[in-house]
Amino acid sequence: MYSSFGTFEARTLSLVRADGAMDLYHGGLRATHADGRKIFDHVDYDHYWEQISEEVKAWSYMKFPYLRALGHRGRLYRVGPLTRVTRCDFIPTPLADRERREFMAFDEGRAAKSTLGFHWARMIEMLHAAEAIKDLLHDGDLLGSELMASGPRRRAAWA
Repeated sequence: MYSSFGTFEARTLSLVRADGAMDLYHGGLRATHADGRKIFDHVDYDHYWEQISEEVKAWSYMKFPYLRALGHRGRLYRVGPLTRVTRCDFIPTPLADRERREFMAFDEGRAAKSTLGFHWARMIEMLHAAEAIKDLLHDGDLLGSELMASGPRRRAAWA
């Protein structure tokens, strides 16, 4: 099934932690060629504009982003769950990382390049989120009493 349908090689752009783990919020930018070679890695996401530029076409209101390192030929690149799962070095929760490895190996790696692979990658991200939530539910810092408000209740100003 994955052998040909919706499968194509593409450059990618995603966030990774300093140790290469998948990151969803504050990692560094990692861009890769279709074969996995890095274009740039661990670039501060606060300075994404130094790596990505936009072009405007006279016939459209849409902007056409591209990777500056590649110029206008760097126009096509993937982002999203498929990229996050396949271009990180590992996922920092054990079950999701095991599923990531299985996904990467499935059908000789073709699923990881398939548009249908986005759905599988989303499931792996949801598994990672569930594992992370489970860990947070047992986090002493979140369960400590210093996080709970005490004292008399105040009425809201608009009430």
